[in-house]
Amino acid sequence: MSVLNSRIDGLEYIKNIEEKFINIKIPLSLENQLIIENFFNELQEVNLKELVSNWFIDEKNCAVISPDKTYYLTKRELVFTQLLLKNRIVTYEQMSYYIWECKSNITQNAIKSFVKNFKKKMPPSILKNVNGIGYRFLA
Repeated sequence: MSVLNSRIDGLEYIKNIEEKFINIKIPLSLENQLIIENFFNELQEVNLKELVSNWFIDEKNCAVISPDKTYYLTKRELVFTQLLLKNRIVTYEQMSYYIWECKSNITQNAIKSFVKNFKKKMPPSILKNVNGIGYRFLA
């Protein structure tokens, strides 16, 4: 095993030639250590759930992350997504109750329009209409 240990201007590094890696030790100021610690704490708070391969939901930031774009969800779209993730099928009645807060005057056209816009932010073919009942995720 071929390993080189070196120290240059306060930087220490170990170079492993056979495994082709370099480990560099950089002394950090207290301020930089705190910045790095805060970064990792925030990173741990991010709770991504995978919808399908390479598509994630970030509930904290109300976003759907695809391989090439981030789509930001409205409050109603986030509630709908959460319902779909928790329930096998989300009925029209549940949509009316949770998304529109019990407003009985929600029309089928309003629901269809909402779902049409919602689908634009989701992976292709993930949402299926259950005729006369509601919607479900295919994932």
